[in-house]
Amino acid sequence: TSGVLFPDNFYLKIGTGQDLRIYHNSTSGSNIWNTVGHLTIQNTANGQDIRFFSDDGAGGNAEYFRVDGGSVATVFSKPISLSDNVKAYFGTSTDLEIYHDGSNSYIKDTGTGVLNIQGSTVLNIGGTNGEVGIQYTENAGVSLRHNNVVKLSTTSTGVTVTGSAGISIQ
Repeated sequence: TSGVLFPDNFYLKIGTGQDLRIYHNSTSGSNIWNTVGHLTIQNTANGQDIRFFSDDGAGGNAEYFRVDGGSVATVFSKPISLSDNVKAYFGTSTDLEIYHDGSNSYIKDTGTGVLNIQGSTVLNIGGTNGEVGIQYTENAGVSLRHNNVVKLSTTSTGVTVTGSAGISIQ
């Protein structure tokens, strides 16, 4: 009445060829193996999720990600860490890739079209120390900075230069 008990080190084998196996031992943990075709995990409950939990590093459990059946999305609850040279691809033809090669970081648009970088009202491009090198402000203009100080700005009538401007003709 309380279920089926399989002691440690015994396999639950399913299929004529024993193609699906579930195994647990007391030292290395639990495993599910599938040796033929796809392994499908499916939740058919309307609007419900498939949730993945693991130890939180402090003796408790935390959700790390879920396949959200209500919003039809995968939701990550913890940071995602990709090793060097592992690319995150976007688009049906993998037209956009983001990765780090161990020394440098890349955002590549390898397909057709335009790579757009947009912010809600302000877009800053700068270093990790917080200094801004280029700032775009919606409906206001673009500024170029040196050492976080604006040196050139676009205006509705042209440009404004702060400091001296040097022109070199080759």
